[in-house]
Amino acid sequence: LTVQQGHCVAYGKLLPLTPILEILREIFGIRAEDDDGEARRKIAGTLVLLAEEVREMLPLVFDTMGVPDSEHPAPAMDPEVRQRRLFEFVKRMIRARSAREPTVLFLDDLQWIDVASDAYLANWVEAIRGTRTLILLNFRPEYRAPWMATSYYQQLPLQPLGPDAIEELL
Repeated sequence: LTVQQGHCVAYGKLLPLTPILEILREIFGIRAEDDDGEARRKIAGTLVLLAEEVREMLPLVFDTMGVPDSEHPAPAMDPEVRQRRLFEFVKRMIRARSAREPTVLFLDDLQWIDVASDAYLANWVEAIRGTRTLILLNFRPEYRAPWMATSYYQQLPLQPLGPDAIEELL
């Protein structure tokens, strides 16, 4: 079982896509010490193994991941078109991965998620329906999203620890 995780941080609303890019880096096996060329090789290798038809999306994915290829730049396009293409790419990638192996995508502290990441998350929630992928989220009660009304969403609330449990924990 493969588990990838991303973390929303308190100042994350100022840094768009941080938790999404964190999960994608894990999916592609990109480490902090990898240079841009190595990161592109890992992205391309992972994607072509999953689904050959995503090859055409590589320049856009490289650009999104912050490792653009100067020899094959991403095409200029309207931001909405770009986002739709990336959403479609992510759906195809999730479904292709699920066909190969079950996966868990974990996002922590969702109450701090930025708007762009929240849009990607909604896309992921839609993409996993009927796959072997589980999205596991934790968040404070104030977080709400439209996808929470779907039939395939289940919430397991965690109750606060009582005084005895807090004492035992300490």
